[in-house]
Amino acid sequence: MMTKLKVQNYKSLKNVELELDKFNVLIGPNASGKSNLLDCLAFLSEIAQKRIDESLNKRGGYEHVAFWGEKGNIELSINFILGTKASNYLISMSDKGVVKEELSIGGKQVMERNLKETKILVSPDTEGYSSVGLTPWSSAIAYSEIMARDEYKKAIEFLINWKAYNFITSEMRRTYSAKRNLILDKNGGI
Repeated sequence: MMTKLKVQNYKSLKNVELELDKFNVLIGPNASGKSNLLDCLAFLSEIAQKRIDESLNKRGGYEHVAFWGEKGNIELSINFILGTKASNYLISMSDKGVVKEELSIGGKQVMERNLKETKILVSPDTEGYSSVGLTPWSSAIAYSEIMARDEYKKAIEFLINWKAYNFITSEMRRTYSAKRNLILDKNGGI
């Protein structure tokens, strides 16, 4: 379950901090940032699976994702609970690449990345870290060495598997043929 989302300099969202619960509804006037908030969640999910520059390019590049095209860093942080463990993922990026990336599970930092190095905790039961080299636009959380560890899989799967639905009433009014489809389309159709 997500408990808090912090967004800085993402599209129209300059500095947003939201407390979240099991079920959340976004309501607000047009152009208030609802779609950008949902896109921010989709972006976080995507970068847990692939290169960050791919996700940025899909959105028009860094300059279209940064707050009104400003040069400041984009910083995204999500707090979530896995079972009973409070966890956090944070990423900060500039137009040159990732500046900072961290993953904490149960209050213990298991991955830390800065401009100089990326350190991954070898095992949650040890204090030893291993260092890995990453390109500026690679996501450390999507790095295969982290993904392969059972103890980290739940956190990464959480980031990958959440769903946000943007119900588009015109799509919902369309008639659909009766078929067995257990997955709701993101726009409200099936």
